[in-house]
Amino acid sequence: MENKLSENFRFKGFRYTQIDRNNNFAIYLQENDVPIGNKEYFFYYEVIKIKKQKAHSSVIQGKEIYHSAKEIYPNSKAWGLSGWTFKNFSEAEEHFIRLTKKVPYRSEGTVKTEDFIHSSAAQKEKQLKILKTI
Repeated sequence: MENKLSENFRFKGFRYTQIDRNNNFAIYLQENDVPIGNKEYFFYYEVIKIKKQKAHSSVIQGKEIYHSAKEIYPNSKAWGLSGWTFKNFSEAEEHFIRLTKKVPYRSEGTVKTEDFIHSSAAQKEKQLKILKTI
């Protein structure tokens, strides 16, 4: 049995609250946990594809540790592929709806962030047109 991704959690100075979920996609509200320097309270919306981590074991300091299967939030390297940040809820919700309606087809049209960054202007324009249809 896998552990579900928490609906509420704290990570690196932020609070995350799940607003909606549909299968392997979710919208989270991200809020700063405490004011940072002179910055006041702020928040964003994150749309994510929930990752599945299989059960596995690892050896730490000579001891074998078992890790059960669980759902995980995408890490920063997956941003743009499995996670997106929005300043307003309507944009986040629109992206969430677009993803959840096309779940079986999403992986085929995805453009990797590193491929996009290193592509020519013409290739970027073509990739953006593909993404807009997804």
